[in-house]
Amino acid sequence: FTAQTAGGGEVKLSDYRGKVVVLDFWATWCPPCQKSMPHLEEVHKALQGQDGVILAVCVWDTRQAFDSWLEANKTKYTYQLAFDPAGRGDNSIAGKLYNVSGIPTTYIIDREGKVVEAIVGYSDGDKRVEASLKKLGLRFD
Repeated sequence: FTAQTAGGGEVKLSDYRGKVVVLDFWATWCPPCQKSMPHLEEVHKALQGQDGVILAVCVWDTRQAFDSWLEANKTKYTYQLAFDPAGRGDNSIAGKLYNVSGIPTTYIIDREGKVVEAIVGYSDGDKRVEASLKKLGLRFD
């Protein structure tokens, strides 16, 4: 799939072929999604220098809301944030390609492009992402 980045660029899932990808589906209006994002930032920092990345795709939202949210949060998050060009339409990446019914939903994709875990929801202290990444040989010191 292809999603839109800030400033009109594009990012494709295939850009990360050969890496472990934490694919997170979220929205600006979703409180549990917002609660999970500082945790994803911690994971992102721990992955520096390893072959793991985070790609967080804003779904079921408007481009205006995404752009406003990015502006308000530009100093908080350093991982790749993108917007699903389907917006609130029926052909969302999350729904059409991944059968997501609720957010946040996070998929762990291995180096060969295979989804190895699906994580639905988030609560304080949740370490399911780290546990899954450790199984794929990534380190968290």
